[in-house]
Amino acid sequence: MPLSYLLFELAPLRATIDGVLFFYLPYFACNAISFSWMTEGRRSAFWSDVYETILCIPMMLTVIQTLRNPFGKAFKVTPKGIAANRLHINWHLLWPLVVLIVLSTVGLGMRIFYAPWSTANPDSLRVNIVWTTYNLVLLYICVLVNIDVPQRQHSRFERQYPCELQINGEWLLGRTINISEGGAAVRLNWNWKQPPADKLGLLRIPGLNTELKVEIRWKQNSDAGPFFVGLRFIEYELTQLRSLIPFLYCQPNQWEEQHVPEHITVLALFRSVFRLYALAESRG
Repeated sequence: MPLSYLLFELAPLRATIDGVLFFYLPYFACNAISFSWMTEGRRSAFWSDVYETILCIPMMLTVIQTLRNPFGKAFKVTPKGIAANRLHINWHLLWPLVVLIVLSTVGLGMRIFYAPWSTANPDSLRVNIVWTTYNLVLLYICVLVNIDVPQRQHSRFERQYPCELQINGEWLLGRTINISEGGAAVRLNWNWKQPPADKLGLLRIPGLNTELKVEIRWKQNSDAGPFFVGLRFIEYELTQLRSLIPFLYCQPNQWEEQHVPEHITVLALFRSVFRLYALAESRG
């Protein structure tokens, strides 16, 4: 709607600044607060804008295609289980957003620097400048969302369990820092003066009814203090995996609902504007 005014001076919505301040802004604030209250902080009106903006054009094209040929194309299941081990850009979702950003920028520049102010409604340009600025912020965040950075293959949980690590035939006591289906980070109570020659060993955790074969991927020593090792699970059998999965994902009170106040989500939304990388960060 702002583009229809900025590019062609068509005003689908006529409003003054006073009307926006006294009527629309209270409605907008009450709508966001009510949305957060009704969903108990599980959803955000502002981040819903991001989700809807990303999907609006692909959804519109799908609806038009379905109306033209309702039975022409079967439902396509989205592929699952794809390893995200490299940078991926969702170009089919990204290019409409880039086009809208370019058009909005051109429209703003044209109206601010070249085109005269509207005489019929002097506030139209001001209202559309603010509206288009918000849309540009929204589109920029949508662009960041469409850039998928490399992610870990498995979800990693911050768990601190007492454990035992066998290296070179010797059992060492320690405590896990985090653990996943693929490996774990362990803090050992004993400080190695010399790194172990063998990189293969066994990991034993109370509560996990199996011993896991591990490979040391990295080591970190300090002059005074514990010794940290990164372990990768290798050669585990199906029975060991069936024991590991409930141990990781089925702990009591593990999956607590997130309730985030609306003002926190708004701050996160505008903090995203100053990010120079994708919203889905790579956690190395």
